[in-house]
Amino acid sequence: MVGDREVHILGYYIDRTNTHLLEYLQFFRMERRKRAERIVEKLNSIKVPLTIESVLERAGKGSIGRPHIASALVDEGLIGDYHEAFDRYIGVGRPAYERKFQLAPLDAIKLISTSGGLSFLAHPGRSTSESVVTELIRAGLDGIEVVHPSHSPELTVHYKAVVNEYYLLESGGSDFHGGKRNDDAAFGAFYVDDERVHAMKRRLFTSRSSQ
Repeated sequence: MVGDREVHILGYYIDRTNTHLLEYLQFFRMERRKRAERIVEKLNSIKVPLTIESVLERAGKGSIGRPHIASALVDEGLIGDYHEAFDRYIGVGRPAYERKFQLAPLDAIKLISTSGGLSFLAHPGRSTSESVVTELIRAGLDGIEVVHPSHSPELTVHYKAVVNEYYLLESGGSDFHGGKRNDDAAFGAFYVDDERVHAMKRRLFTSRSSQ
């Protein structure tokens, strides 16, 4: 979070065996489990009889999030559909909402770097101010997600210019999550070419060679 705005940082080519990273991930999983439990407790307090076991069943081995709670509410017949679960109960400002643990963007950049990866600011055009973008660049950000469904052609051109000005890397994609988000139309429609990927690999090679 920066102020009251979420800032998403993407990590590419991280070392998944990095001890520091694994410790953080375990901590995040525990915090998400605690958050889910608090949401279920709030639902129970307003007479919605959902169990944490039902939520865990839908999460499986994955990290627990509100989509699993929404799916459980639908599957248990406690709500009409997926989106209604957010609108009525678990969305921001709703009676069962619980804020999730947030890693500060600057800490995320540092974590990705120490894990051998490249950090990218995701879809800045949604809500990220220019001052925040500049702050993140100064903190060691490697690149910006220039291509994204939420970016207009004008914004795409703007962030390409920012990337060039600060010698950053460029990434992009459809931000496809699948499931019940109704974002199928974006899948495969937003992407960057091979040269952008090769540029990432060259930056990694140069960085690792200098260590």
